[in-house]
Amino acid sequence: IAKSDVGQTDVPLRPKDYQRMSTVSDFLDAHLDDGLTLDMIARNAGMSVNTLQRIFRMVHNTTVFDYVRARKLHRAREALERDGASVAEAAYIAGYASAANFATAFRRFFGTSPKNFRARI
Repeated sequence: IAKSDVGQTDVPLRPKDYQRMSTVSDFLDAHLDDGLTLDMIARNAGMSVNTLQRIFRMVHNTTVFDYVRARKLHRAREALERDGASVAEAAYIAGYASAANFATAFRRFFGTSPKNFRARI
């Protein structure tokens, strides 16, 4: 075994893995505000936390909690866009106690502040 091969996992994912991650994504989307832990998510999916994290990253190219954060930020953006929500309301929708922390996360994710985004609409 070559030194560069040690620790690499070139095992292809099975169709079952993609199906399980689709089920996990649906579960996460349905429970965005429930304060899920990795253990709860893994138990629901019938796998270990390590397996969940590894396969989820391979399928979605992100971590479980980065996926959840992105979904919440998208939901907040939709509220700004569709419902005319204030920045404070959007922060609450995204699960942020602080509008300033929300604005920072929003800016990093979408490349503009929620205030500027709202003004563009």
